[in-house]
Amino acid sequence: MTTRVTHEPAGRARGQPGPVAWLAAARVIGRQALTGLALAHGYDTAFWWTAGIFAVGAIIDGALLRPGPLRPASTAPPAHAEVTTAQAEAGPALPG
Repeated sequence: MTTRVTHEPAGRARGQPGPVAWLAAARVIGRQALTGLALAHGYDTAFWWTAGIFAVGAIIDGALLRPGPLRPASTAPPAHAEVTTAQAEAGPALPG
């Protein structure tokens, strides 16, 4: 049993049409329609590559984020409402 090695693109090995089929299709459906299909295919390919890149970035970001509150560990927790904003802006109390 011999194995035949070809130098054809990977798409041809999967049964996709080659350049001769595209030229024949261009004659049948028209060059403008074929150009439109090629343009739609390009946009579709770009969309899925971009979606994949964003998905990989989201997975990496999710792996790098640590759980819990997003403040430094050395920062003291915020004080409870001991002094209201109105009291803080009024200044010190005058002795009475």
